[in-house]
Amino acid sequence: MKVILHDFQEGSNGPFDGVEVADSEKLRDILDQLQRRDPFILELEGDNGYRLTVGIGGPVSCIQHSSRDGEPPYMVAVTKGVGQPPELDDHVFLCGGQATEIRGSQCVPFSVLQSVALHFLQTGERSAEVSLVPI
Repeated sequence: MKVILHDFQEGSNGPFDGVEVADSEKLRDILDQLQRRDPFILELEGDNGYRLTVGIGGPVSCIQHSSRDGEPPYMVAVTKGVGQPPELDDHVFLCGGQATEIRGSQCVPFSVLQSVALHFLQTGERSAEVSLVPI
């Protein structure tokens, strides 16, 4: 499978906006680079009809899985208890210059985001590493 990255904060000015990725190492490298930015929203559009919309903000991330056609269900990730950030404060990610507040209970460690994104790229499926709950 392959994914196309869409940078919802920097748009076409972002260095990875519109980049097509089919290789796990390339995706891991891109995510590592993006982790250094101010918190923002990015989409991984799969060629399988689904997408991951993710927030990347240093050690904290968030993940939403949905259909590319915009139809429900919209599923957000919560960890299965291991590695959950100790703080449950809400986190803000920028999307098109607007602050998007995400509940702390819907935040996951960056390492979990990496694992979920790589699984999505490799299989096109949802990862069992997180629980997905409807919003």
